Amino acid sequence: MAKTKKNCTYLLTAAGKQKIDKQLSELSPNGCSDSQIAQVTGLHRTTVKKILKMDRGVSFRTLENFFTHLAIDLKSSDYQETQLQKKTIYQDWGDAPDIQAFFGRETELKTLKQWIIKHRCRLIAITGIGGIGKTDLSLRLARDIQDEFEFVIWRSLINTPPLTEIIGDLIKFISHQQIGNLPDKIHQQISLLLEYLKKHHCLLILDNVESILAAGDSAGKYKSGCENYGQFLSKFASVYHQSCLLLTSREKINNIERLSGKCKPVRFFELRGLNILEGREIFDTIGDIVATDEQWQKLIEFYNGNPLVLEYAAHYLKDFPGNIAGFLAVGKPIFANIRELLDWHFERLSNFEKEILYWLAIHQEPISITNLKSDIVTKAAQDRISETLHSLQIKLPLEKSKDGKYFTLQSMLIEYITEKFITTICQEIKTGKLELFHHHALLLATAKDCTINTQKRIFIEPITLRLIEIFQNQQNLENHLQSLLENLGKNTPMRPGYAGENIQNIFCYLNTNLTG
Repeated sequence: MAKTKKNCTYLLTAAGKQKIDKQLSELSPNGCSDSQIAQVTGLHRTTVKKILKMDRGVSFRTLENFFTHLAIDLKSSDYQETQLQKKTIYQDWGDAPDIQAFFGRETELKTLKQWIIKHRCRLIAITGIGGIGKTDLSLRLARDIQDEFEFVIWRSLINTPPLTEIIGDLIKFISHQQIGNLPDKIHQQISLLLEYLKKHHCLLILDNVESILAAGDSAGKYKSGCENYGQFLSKFASVYHQSCLLLTSREKINNIERLSGKCKPVRFFELRGLNILEGREIFDTIGDIVATDEQWQKLIEFYNGNPLVLEYAAHYLKDFPGNIAGFLAVGKPIFANIRELLDWHFERLSNFEKEILYWLAIHQEPISITNLKSDIVTKAAQDRISETLHSLQIKLPLEKSKDGKYFTLQSMLIEYITEKFITTICQEIKTGKLELFHHHALLLATAKDCTINTQKRIFIEPITLRLIEIFQNQQNLENHLQSLLENLGKNTPMRPGYAGENIQNIFCYLNTNLTG
């Protein structure tokens, strides 16, 4: 439902101005320029001038943010309501969720505000893994800067609405329902919308853009039937207008990424997790959880500061015996809710991408492309390794070394992929259909001793114990593995792979008599 909002404006009183002048003199005895104050407060330089000159009013939220960033308490005696009214802002928040609590993100908000208000970016995409807080950040950002625009419109793409429906909504709202029938062709509809965006200063937010992107080998491309979104976003990014489109997506978008750059009007912002202090705030709102600083750090870093995941963990830990100390002592599990979140990402990967993820989990430490290529069995996967790594980085946040030569996974992803790897390997051995087991080594013979010991503990031991449970006893398991080994020798003696070596490593762990 569309709604309009009128905001009264507020001016500093003499008392308020005196408090600000005193604080600024303490921050910089030689004086602060408007630009320096703007940098500290995260406001536009023009807004800072309005406040300090006391000649034009600003919104209460803006004044409140100004005082907060200068570490000054805002009292009712510091401001007065003016008789002037601010321009009408037309807003349509659709089904935007209510933000119950918002933690940290001061640096991120400051950067994004600068991109939108100072750099006048036309299109900004906030990307990141599920649960990292993209929607909350975009809503907080939009509400903070709404006074800078004539129109603010929020829409979710989670149910994959047709582009014509989205464009129709936007045009009707911005035109005040003056446009009834839209042009028949989509390119004409896009052109008509752009005409309005040239005349009016609009902030448009499209949430859950990953819903219109294809899974599998088509990294960053569009689902069948959603291809015209590509045309829309490309036009929005490349044609001059005075509006801004803010996107949130779990994956990057290929056809606009090529238009982006640090000095261009199109930018990508990869959202990372909360820091230790910000992460602890989530736990404080849910329950009284006891831990040392070191334990807090281990827990929050393991979950990569993901706000949604930390919320899940906080509810779990609230009733856990010994709280974080006891939790860390028994391991750091992937809860069902977390698994469901990560399953969404995993199921969208191609087989080539999954193969690389498994290898990154096996290595447990950063690995170069060269070493990764030498591990891979099939020539098809070897030949396209650079392409696969690129597409994987569109879909998941890989950790890279500063020089970009080494890759690994975040701790939570390593735990998740390891669990999935072990489950799949046990199922393959049970059925005798060896694919993953054939393409990946459970133990890297060329690795350092410490890595080999880690792989024995993380892969060989749990796989062997699960298999003993599946086959009821060790002797039955040994007989089954012997049968698999014989079949490999008869049916695929020349096929390159790790299955034979993996079986022998399990035999070694079992202390099986390998004579003959």
